[in-house]
Amino acid sequence: SLNGINGIENNCYRMGGDEFIVLFPSMKGVNLPVLYDNLQKNIDRTNARIPNLDISTAYGFCDNSSHPEWKSSDVYREADAMMYQHKIAMKGTAR
Repeated sequence: SLNGINGIENNCYRMGGDEFIVLFPSMKGVNLPVLYDNLQKNIDRTNARIPNLDISTAYGFCDNSSHPEWKSSDVYREADAMMYQHKIAMKGTAR
């Protein structure tokens, strides 16, 4: 569940299907590894509580502070590419 994860509430939007995007106007104070760890813990608890449920997650992120000239579509494209790299690492295949 995305509910109750500090930093995600009010910033998370469904893109379609099983894809969500979390937008941060500023990365100041945002610790992405902690956010992902909290999300993974919630998923693990849910999987343990509900037999035969096998929720998994792949993520990608992009901070445009090193590329201030990027448009939001560039940032999205980079984060999406990173997500698919993560999927490949997890499963060995993607798309």
